[in-house]
Amino acid sequence: MKKALSYLLVGILACGTVGSLAACGGPDTEKTFYLEVSNAGFGQTWVDPLIEIFEAEHPGITVEKSSMTKKDAEMIGKVTSGSTELDLIFPEYSNIIGQVYQSITVNGVTYESPFAEISDILNANVPGESRTMGDKMNDEFYNYFTTVLDDGTKKHYIAPWMQSPLGIVVNHDIYNEATHGKFPNTTNEFYSFCDNMAKMGVIPMTQSLADSYWDSIWDIWMYQYNGQANMDAWFQGYPIKDGSVQTDARYSVEMMQDKGMLEALKVFENIVKYRDTNAWMDSLSYSLDFTQIQNRFLEGDANIAMLPCGAWLEREMEANYSGDELNLTMERIPVISALGTKLGITDAELSAIIDYVDGEGQLPTFTSTKGLTNDKVVETVREARFMNPGYRGYGALIPVYSNHVDLAKEFLQLMASDRGIEAMLKECGSMAAYEYDIKNSPVKDEISSFMYSVNVRAQEGYCFSERSKLFTLGGLTYINGQSDLTPLFAAKNLKDYKSAETVFTTSYTYTSGLWSTYLSTAGITLG
Repeated sequence: MKKALSYLLVGILACGTVGSLAACGGPDTEKTFYLEVSNAGFGQTWVDPLIEIFEAEHPGITVEKSSMTKKDAEMIGKVTSGSTELDLIFPEYSNIIGQVYQSITVNGVTYESPFAEISDILNANVPGESRTMGDKMNDEFYNYFTTVLDDGTKKHYIAPWMQSPLGIVVNHDIYNEATHGKFPNTTNEFYSFCDNMAKMGVIPMTQSLADSYWDSIWDIWMYQYNGQANMDAWFQGYPIKDGSVQTDARYSVEMMQDKGMLEALKVFENIVKYRDTNAWMDSLSYSLDFTQIQNRFLEGDANIAMLPCGAWLEREMEANYSGDELNLTMERIPVISALGTKLGITDAELSAIIDYVDGEGQLPTFTSTKGLTNDKVVETVREARFMNPGYRGYGALIPVYSNHVDLAKEFLQLMASDRGIEAMLKECGSMAAYEYDIKNSPVKDEISSFMYSVNVRAQEGYCFSERSKLFTLGGLTYINGQSDLTPLFAAKNLKDYKSAETVFTTSYTYTSGLWSTYLSTAGITLG
């Protein structure tokens, strides 16, 4: 692989532009493919084996890689400025979806989006394989990256470049099932689990109040409670009432009084709230930043069992630990116990059904007090069980005016192929968000037990927010007018503490006062 684009500044200054470097002995833009990656949680070496394969299969083409550290908005800005030489970019930027809606004019040509549409390759078989790229893509990423135009037309501009499950990372040198009990299936069981560990002298969890991943995880319980189809409708502006989508009330602020949201906030609050005896959280959660907290957890000396985190943990710890040195796994998020109440079953019955869908027990005898069939209850629990929080989109984009749009599409197809996936797995233990049989992978023994568990979680599916213009352009979020919630729920002093109900009510009041602004900013006009 060649040296990074950032190292070519001398040549650029001497020749005027990147495009004229060929005349000065530098890269020939007709034969040079420029890509840029976000150098953050997953670093930048994950793309190197893909570049090696790509160059080998495209004789005469040289790939020049550059990177930006935590400057995703600037990376996107290069493209929307209409003047970059980049052919493919890999930002972590969460708001990339909203960027695809704006038109752009470059060299007198007006395009409907700054990014090239990739619907053609999503509908074509991955080269050498029998499935299309779109069919192989994780369903939630596919839906998340689907752009729905005002006339209902669906287009695709973005492809995932990294899977991104969040979960509860467990240190098995601290937590022992024989001593501390089975990892909990439901949130009520999780509360008892933490209580029991605290009483036994183990610190159940740690986090950094300044940068807690619980703020990125808690919406999973809203998904579990409402179900995926209802959440899809909710993100399109439909309120949910008594488990049904209110099709006649689209874009009503009443969507923000969602019961599933409130129940999820209650779980969030109960997990992180301050306890002066039998505390569930490490006392240093209040004073250390995330890196310090992460190292404290990994060292094991503090006797901490769990940490909310994501797949990037392995890369961030690799300077001090090898993947085989630590006995970690990413566990499934417990199912919200309020779902059992909604389905008319007890928490014990909910847990037993979870064991059944996990393949670890028989289907229990139960009767829904809500009149639901057993099949409907099991189907709902199964869906909730295999929902995993997704952190950001990790979406790759092609500048619409690139000199090498076709090559960029080929690079994305390589990422989606089994050989591309396996190259990434060998390099960083992770992969782009496509369906892949990790349990029978020829490279599974070359990744750590932690990353293996991460990949198993990833193959179960994701949940994402920010799907429609109301969220991507309008600026609406779950909770509005308030900052990160962990410091509010976990505050030691009553004057700083807010309950889930207070946060929920305050947000609704705030959002109601600005509802017309959210709609107009998103370009939504009510009929």
